[in-house]
Amino acid sequence: MSFAPPSLERRVSSASGPASPGRRLTTAPAAALAVALAAAGMYPLMPATAADNRLPDLGHAGGETLTRAEEERLGEAFLRQIRRGLRLVDDPEVVDYIDALGQRIASADSERRYRFLVVDAPSVNAFAGPGGIIALNAGLVTITESENELAGVLAHEIAHVTQRHLAQLMERSELASLTALASVFAGILLATQNPSAGQAVLVAGTAGVQQSALRYSREKEMEADRAGMALLHQAGFDPRAMPAFFQRFQEWQRFTARPPEFLSTHPVTLSRIADTLGRAERYEPRAYRESADYPLVRAKLRVRLADKPATAIAHFEALVQAGGANPVEADRYGLAIALMGAGRHEEASIVLEELRRDFPDRAAHRTAAAEAYSALGDEARALDLLAASVDRFPDHRALVYGYGLALVRAGRAEDATVLLRKFQREHKTDATIFRLLGLAHQRAGHPAASHLALAEFHYRKGDIASAIRQLDIALQDPAIDDYRAAQAEARRQQLMDERAGRG
Repeated sequence: MSFAPPSLERRVSSASGPASPGRRLTTAPAAALAVALAAAGMYPLMPATAADNRLPDLGHAGGETLTRAEEERLGEAFLRQIRRGLRLVDDPEVVDYIDALGQRIASADSERRYRFLVVDAPSVNAFAGPGGIIALNAGLVTITESENELAGVLAHEIAHVTQRHLAQLMERSELASLTALASVFAGILLATQNPSAGQAVLVAGTAGVQQSALRYSREKEMEADRAGMALLHQAGFDPRAMPAFFQRFQEWQRFTARPPEFLSTHPVTLSRIADTLGRAERYEPRAYRESADYPLVRAKLRVRLADKPATAIAHFEALVQAGGANPVEADRYGLAIALMGAGRHEEASIVLEELRRDFPDRAAHRTAAAEAYSALGDEARALDLLAASVDRFPDHRALVYGYGLALVRAGRAEDATVLLRKFQREHKTDATIFRLLGLAHQRAGHPAASHLALAEFHYRKGDIASAIRQLDIALQDPAIDDYRAAQAEARRQQLMDERAGRG
């Protein structure tokens, strides 16, 4: 899904209202929305007889032939395809926020492991893949007007997993291997971002399987809608945000032609909105306090998706000015990030220092300020700020990664390896930490350890061949010790087995 939002003037009048998920933050008022609901997993909301505060288990009976272990293996194969074929947002503050929000909603399902990805794309899209993998486009985050709306999208996608809808579709398919099934799902998701790439994966992996075979039935959508509402309520969110989100989609849809068939099921209709409103009203109202991270993450993604830094600067300057004496924190933060994108680090540092003064408990302002100081050549100031900030926020991944890189730049590579290895052992991490470890070990004079770390970096990026090459380089190092040699040999065999389909 993609759309061009109302004009900048209209958005400024509502201060911190939604910005465009497209490559431009300002467009003509004649908006367009390509609603790709099928690929998004955002399917038509169906009427329900009563609200259900429990998590339903309506999809279990038909899904017994595909085991949880097979679903997990399928998810891993799917994830490798996605990492190779899509640009994913790797900003720790964005990824960790989306993951925390998703895990909160999925906490009612203790039997599965969920992973949440943010695709670096301006279109409005979401997708529930096999193995508990949920993908959101960055553009979708930017057009939500509240954290509740964003939670509603995630809840609907998670519900397709809890009801085992994908598993049931896979069990009915005629594909012989999990790898082929993973290619089907990866091809459909890739096609929403890059049609030619997606079609190539589909042709290679499906042996003629029709994409229509992977669409959910009306019954499955009813199950996902009901389960999604229950998940939202259980996680403490307001189910009323879901119909509010679809009301705006219905308005935008008036300006668009019908999207490609394989990307759509049904448009957002008045009856669909009415069904959702009726379901939401059956839940008891409750107060909800939005997290401080949501508007900051949304602002950062709006800058990221702007066609150029100057556009983002103009957008956020207008919002800050519209705020008068009390501009919105997220608008000030967005302006600082946009200024850094334009290389105007001195101005950005001033804005960030004011934000740190006004909001001393926001780790994001510290991360950005340290980046600005480093860009200005004041590495000592950046290092001091990061050291103090990591002491205060030891679990904040962006700060730890920034501190590790600052230590390397300051000639303290050994300290960086200690910091990063400790964090990697104690926290859920990503590919980035292994890239940083590879750099730190290399600068510290540990080439074998550097190549082992880089092998893990490539593996988490979905590139098994490059990971194996890094392990081969490590094993050729005459100075490698016995422990690391054994570690490299064992890991190499694991990857060879996985590549051959024996893992």
